[in-house]
Amino acid sequence: MKLDNVRPVFNSYFKPWGITLPEDVLERGSIKANGWWIDWSITDWGFEFRCGHRMTNERYVVIREDGTSDERAELYQIDDPDFYSSSATPEELAEAKRKRDEHNARVLEHFRSRGL
Repeated sequence: MKLDNVRPVFNSYFKPWGITLPEDVLERGSIKANGWWIDWSITDWGFEFRCGHRMTNERYVVIREDGTSDERAELYQIDDPDFYSSSATPEELAEAKRKRDEHNARVLEHFRSRGL
């Protein structure tokens, strides 16, 4: 896979933190810098990376060879408003946690299957 169009997208994504994709990109790799951890894998989908920062949720992004990209999935924390409201009953909170755990299990399995 040529990285000519991937590199500028990746570098722009992390520009505020001064992180750039190394010149010698292997099929799989990782970067730990400025509070971020970034794992990548070059796959049939493109340049896939999973990343996180201590101040954010994890992210999963695919950059295709033509430079287009999208965020695919993320792990949810229990305080994500997608899963419950602040007025939730104990039963609703338990159901929200169950749904979160099911979602996260599916996402983690996907990450493993993609080498991330």
